[in-house]
Amino acid sequence: MRNLLIIVCCLFAFASQNAFAQETGRQSYIQNEIQKEELRLRSSDAEERRDAVLRLKWINTEESSRKSITALSDSAESVRAIATHAILSLPSNEAASYLLPLLNDKIEIVRQETAYALGQTRSQSAVQKLLTVLANKKELPGVRSASAIALGLIGDKQAEGFLIQALQDKKNPNPFIQRSAVRSLGQLKSVGSVALLISILNDEKAEPDVRRESANALGMIGERDAINALEKASKSFEPYLSEIANEALESLKKP
Repeated sequence: MRNLLIIVCCLFAFASQNAFAQETGRQSYIQNEIQKEELRLRSSDAEERRDAVLRLKWINTEESSRKSITALSDSAESVRAIATHAILSLPSNEAASYLLPLLNDKIEIVRQETAYALGQTRSQSAVQKLLTVLANKKELPGVRSASAIALGLIGDKQAEGFLIQALQDKKNPNPFIQRSAVRSLGQLKSVGSVALLISILNDEKAEPDVRRESANALGMIGERDAINALEKASKSFEPYLSEIANEALESLKKP
């Protein structure tokens, strides 16, 4: 029995040492990769810098994010756009502090990706600026839509009124903004938007994507006032709408 115990202890010690060696080797490999990509970020070739920041994004550690910070001010818009996501392994509020200035970038795709990235941080510090972008009708739809999505991810209830206002904009209706606003109202479980979402779901002239998002949002909110509208939508000849409405009904009918 004693010999068996010794053998078991030796095997355990060997396994632990092997696991430690593997982890040490993995960390060393990651460190080398980060250093290599950091050097490539100094290249004069924009494509090489873009690839470097993309690889740092894939490494997805706090250190790789720190090395990506300089790419936020790169001269190439494609590098800046990718860098907005490459820094997301930083602490939430710190990442947001680096991202917020890029909502004023002169290039649309950079502002758009910045808004999406701010949503991923879940930082409350981003809410006021995102609300301003969403409410700015001079801003391009893609950026406003991304801001609406971000506000839903962050989950701050003060966004509810802004999202409803964007959804009710009759002068400049945009299906991308509307769809994003509806999705975020669902994530916020906005009881105050239920009547509006029902009216959209019942409107056969509304954009199909917006109607589908409305069905899904009503299921997320969970108000039983939506059952009749969802039952009607579940019989729609539009298969995607019908499927989503049925899924929403199932969630509403659960105890």
